Amino acid sequence: MEVHNRYQTALILLLFYVLWLGRGDSAITVQQAEHLKSRIERLKSKVDAVNLKMAQTAGTLNNMAETGLPEMPEFNIAEGKTAFQTSTQGYHTPATGQQYPGDARLAVDGNTNGIHWENSCIHTKGEANPAWWVDLGQSYMIKRVEIYNRMDCCSERLNPFNIHIGSSSTVTSNPKCGGDHQIDVNQPSISVSCQGMTGRYVGVRLPGSRTLTLCEVQVFSTSDVAVQSAPISSNTPAPETCGLSTFIHVPQSDCAGSRIDIAAHGGVTLQFCADACCADPTCLSFQHNAQSTCYLKNKLCSAGEKGYAGGGNMYDRQDVAVQSAPAPAPTPAPGVNVAQGKTAFQTSTSGYWIPVTGEVFSGEAHLAVDGNTNGDHGANSCTHTNGEGNDAWWVDLGRSYVINSVVIFNRMDCCSERLNPFNIHIGDSDQVIANPKCGGDHQIDLSQPSISVSCQGMTGRYVGVRLVGSSRAMSLCEVQVFSNS
Repeated sequence: MEVHNRYQTALILLLFYVLWLGRGDSAITVQQAEHLKSRIERLKSKVDAVNLKMAQTAGTLNNMAETGLPEMPEFNIAEGKTAFQTSTQGYHTPATGQQYPGDARLAVDGNTNGIHWENSCIHTKGEANPAWWVDLGQSYMIKRVEIYNRMDCCSERLNPFNIHIGSSSTVTSNPKCGGDHQIDVNQPSISVSCQGMTGRYVGVRLPGSRTLTLCEVQVFSTSDVAVQSAPISSNTPAPETCGLSTFIHVPQSDCAGSRIDIAAHGGVTLQFCADACCADPTCLSFQHNAQSTCYLKNKLCSAGEKGYAGGGNMYDRQDVAVQSAPAPAPTPAPGVNVAQGKTAFQTSTSGYWIPVTGEVFSGEAHLAVDGNTNGDHGANSCTHTNGEGNDAWWVDLGRSYVINSVVIFNRMDCCSERLNPFNIHIGDSDQVIANPKCGGDHQIDLSQPSISVSCQGMTGRYVGVRLVGSSRAMSLCEVQVFSNS
């Protein structure tokens, strides 16, 4: 507006000057008249240009007021990156000589065609918990994941599916983006928001015994620049390398026990199994059997604990001593416990009253954030639900925090096994199961009072613990949520 007024004032003064030159007997020459005319026309064109620019700016501002600010541009950071899957089912047509490899790279080749027979889709064997994942090369902040389904047949195979995002190449050990997702089988694709989760590996997994087919997976970030981690000091020794050669081979053996199995992969090579164990800091050994099934374990068994297995071989990490005694309690988590004293909830409450003594054991949700880690339910320190099915407890932190870890103190006077397995959910929804999972199914060592679960910087206002299944009562004696903020 200031520029507009300035040009108008100059134009008026110039006209007054012309009138002054033409007063009385004075006269201006033809050249002076032409010069003044030219100056007036130039000023007029500048005023017109300013008016047009102001009108365009006003239109843009009005449009932004009505529609909001434009969204940040998105980048598909998965295309062309290295991809993997738990198994591959390819096809060969002898009559035509055509090959349909179904290998993992077809989901990041930029081709979203949903026709499997046009060599556009991956295909696993029918197996337990089939999975596909992509290595982005570095860690990125993920905005959303778009999945293109097979459309020429079998679209229903994809439902339900899980998305895992994190820094581990063992896909199931990374946090889930949401819970079980469902695609409309009439639509070619689904876009899943992942609320700014961060990770190098993005995976898709089908829970249960099934076959996985994906025609394209696009991973979108608002930046094509990787999230930078803190620089490593030159004085810090390099971490020890880990590979198949660093494991001790114990032939025809197994270290049995479902509680020490942290992950299983079907139809994989021995090298894949070794790499998966190296990528998981909790993996101390693994078994690979004749059926090409791999079991990652969180324990090194002694020779006396190992049993004979004709079709399997154990592989023990050389840089870890055999555990002859229970592991020590977890070290204190870094940061501040932001849960203590906050408002807590649970799906039901089962309290007790002893008439003889008059004692009341309320079992209420607030007992898990009262600062008392006593594992004796009789000391009025623990929550207790009714066991109605999918029992859950959660705390409202009051605002969103970046979460480092969650420490859970179990009941120790009895019933410790009730907690296994459990899930942790973190997010901004007070509907606990609608928030992303921190990892998958967690197991606590029943000889230990607590477990610390790393949540890799997930963000949320609500932190919840959930037991999947029916007739499972939940008792938590304390839940601590650690954050640096």
